[in-house]
Amino acid sequence: MENPSPAAALGKALCALLLATLGAAGQPLGGESICSARALAKYSITFTGKWSQTAFPKQYPLFR
Repeated sequence: MENPSPAAALGKALCALLLATLGAAGQPLGGESICSARALAKYSITFTGKWSQTAFPKQYPLFR
């Protein structure tokens, strides 16, 4: 088994440092929960488009 080159060792060390930094950044600072939402959010999306068989014949479905 060969010793890794200094560049490979430095790369592994930088990768480990980056992962540790990102992992610590995602942790809450205090004892309280970060999320203060009361209930589940509900969204409604309405799509209005000009999609027709004559405008887009290749993308229009043959059945509905």
